[in-house]
Amino acid sequence: MTTRKAPKHRRGATYFRPDPDAVYAATHVIDLSQVESFVARYPKPDDVVPVSDMVGTALDGCFIGACTTAEEDLVLGAMVLQIGLARGMATKKGGKRKVVPGSLPILHRLKELGLAEVYEEAGFEVGVPGCSYCVGMGADRAGEGEVWISSQNRNFENRMGKA
Repeated sequence: MTTRKAPKHRRGATYFRPDPDAVYAATHVIDLSQVESFVARYPKPDDVVPVSDMVGTALDGCFIGACTTAEEDLVLGAMVLQIGLARGMATKKGGKRKVVPGSLPILHRLKELGLAEVYEEAGFEVGVPGCSYCVGMGADRAGEGEVWISSQNRNFENRMGKA
């Protein structure tokens, strides 16, 4: 049996745990099967609706990245793709797909785990770490009038390119 070492940034972390005899004012049970994911609609970050409200929306592209997208987010995204592909689900033909890790260590870790290949198998271009679609100022830009889904933290008008 082996144990996984904690990443460097977590080794000295302080975790808070209750005292063994702690008394609680209330306990709440949340049925996570009833919790739905939400998405912020363009162009207002506060225009938030359940993902189910967006079913059937035609997409021109998918971008997973940004400086706020952590390693764990990219691992989970790859795992979702891996499960879907293993179940025989096909990715939509056409459209652009790009994943951009926030740093070289994250990119190396994705490659080490074989997850960069999962993204590639699903039709994603794995970009070099750094700014990408989320700033909309370089070569990576959404085209005028295109509809994208993105993991970035803001969806202001013209954020990914000219609207």
